Amino acid sequence: MPTSTSVDHYKVYSLFPEPVGIPNVAVEDQFGLSLVNLDSLAKLGVPVSKAIAPDPPAPLPGGLLRPNEHLAWYEFFEPQPIRQARVKNQFESENKGALWFVGDGHFLLVPAEVDFVPGIELGQHWKCYDAVTFFDPDVTVNLLDQFHLEPNVVVGPGRYLCNPVDKNFEGPPPLPDQHLACYDIVEPPLGQFHFLEDQFGPHDAFVENPELLCLPSLKFFPATFTDFDGDGVGDALDNCSDAVNTAQDDTDADDCGNLCDCDYDQSGVCGFSDFGAVIANFGSSDELYCHVEPIPGCVVGFASFGFIVSNFGSSPGPSGTTAGTTACP
Repeated sequence: MPTSTSVDHYKVYSLFPEPVGIPNVAVEDQFGLSLVNLDSLAKLGVPVSKAIAPDPPAPLPGGLLRPNEHLAWYEFFEPQPIRQARVKNQFESENKGALWFVGDGHFLLVPAEVDFVPGIELGQHWKCYDAVTFFDPDVTVNLLDQFHLEPNVVVGPGRYLCNPVDKNFEGPPPLPDQHLACYDIVEPPLGQFHFLEDQFGPHDAFVENPELLCLPSLKFFPATFTDFDGDGVGDALDNCSDAVNTAQDDTDADDCGNLCDCDYDQSGVCGFSDFGAVIANFGSSDELYCHVEPIPGCVVGFASFGFIVSNFGSSPGPSGTTAGTTACP
């Protein structure tokens, strides 16, 4: 399933907070319908052209879908249960998507115009949730927005996951599958005044620090949450669902976590040939053969022999991230 390209990327700047006190805004997304009280206008999302450094980003406005459609970030607080999601976009390399833990509701994103330049075309709203991720993109990008070109921006871990939302029963979002995954960035402060206008009125906004880079993303959620091994990763997403493996190490990339995979030679069963694979790599630091040794800094050792003996004759698994494949049922 390809990553969406129907939405621009956004660089998100902090604003000098403006109290707004807007009560009882109805928002409905995939998690349900709720009423939220908007406390302040806290951030501004600016369409941005992005390229992996050292490549130059596409020039504006041609590098953007909707160069004048901004996003006003209104802050609220809504307690939510922890949910797990797989998030897929340009930054993550796993076919099944990166694992995110999604928590409380925190922001409502509202289409906005800046400095009297009209340009709201899509009119989509998003509801953003706090998130914690195991995945750090470890990528450096060049970013060009209406304010300036910033080279060599290091993208950090995910901070917010934003769902398309129906606000105040205005109708379903135009692009209901278009989520935004927002990652930490660090840049020099901007420090400029700009005029901002959205559905809630006009605002004199002081634009402060670049904080986030938001990418159009796909999101996959399990239908229910069960966690047989108690490692905090739900069975539907756990690549080793009967052993505690919060880090989800899978060094041979067969969708079967290391602690559920003594099939070192990928034969489909744990057997004599796996002893040979361990013997051939004994004492090495090849992570491909470190299934029970700590990663990073592993050394293939005697623990691997015991792992094979205790699972001899069995197939690897179980794993919630596969669909009954030969490699990992």
